[in-house]
Amino acid sequence: MHMAEYPGINLLVVRFLVDPEVARGSVTLDMDQTYSTEAQSKDEELLTNLKHKLSKNNSIKYEEKLVKDAAGTT
Repeated sequence: MHMAEYPGINLLVVRFLVDPEVARGSVTLDMDQTYSTEAQSKDEELLTNLKHKLSKNNSIKYEEKLVKDAAGTT
């Protein structure tokens, strides 16, 4: 995020969230067994810090996209 501090540079962060309707019927296979609730809380901490920076820096933009399938990510 340091790059976004330079004039003329813009940063867009997009977080893809699975539609809850789809998530109920899906099965998740975690190939990386090291991902834990601790990692999730670090993700949330990073997003909280990012959202705080948004209020001070208009060159950083944050969006959340609700997706149902891979086609919804384009």
